[in-house]
Amino acid sequence: MRLQTTCYVYVSPLRRVLLKLAILSASADLTTYEDGIHPYEIWRLWRRDDNPPGFYYVENCVYTEHRMAAPSTTHVGQYKGPYYPDQLWKFDKVGDYYSIHNFERAGYALCKWGKGSREFGIQTGPADDNKLWKLIPRYEAYLRSLTSAVQFAC
Repeated sequence: MRLQTTCYVYVSPLRRVLLKLAILSASADLTTYEDGIHPYEIWRLWRRDDNPPGFYYVENCVYTEHRMAAPSTTHVGQYKGPYYPDQLWKFDKVGDYYSIHNFERAGYALCKWGKGSREFGIQTGPADDNKLWKLIPRYEAYLRSLTSAVQFAC
């Protein structure tokens, strides 16, 4: 998958691909969830013109404007409000997977260290299987012609 200006994905840890990053309600924090396929597990990766090169916002598609953030070196959560650098993420390709790094917390990568739904966050250290994530495309946008609307393929 080639990351573009905007794309829609499920985000799953390498070792548990059925598990997906999710927000279960507007007031809930991020979790990993493994019960079917749900719209609140779809994330929009998008860039603003002023983003540092290669960094994206990761925004939930149901709870719009709720973005993945790393407000500290011990917590990854969701945030709705002004844009801050701790909401920017870089996706480094490692084979068929991605290592997901935070802009504000240099050297920290998104990590799934346990089986529990909240047993994830950011950590430093060498890349390993706990820090690799699969981006599963949900939609691919394409133009049929210059005069038609954008078409989506699932």
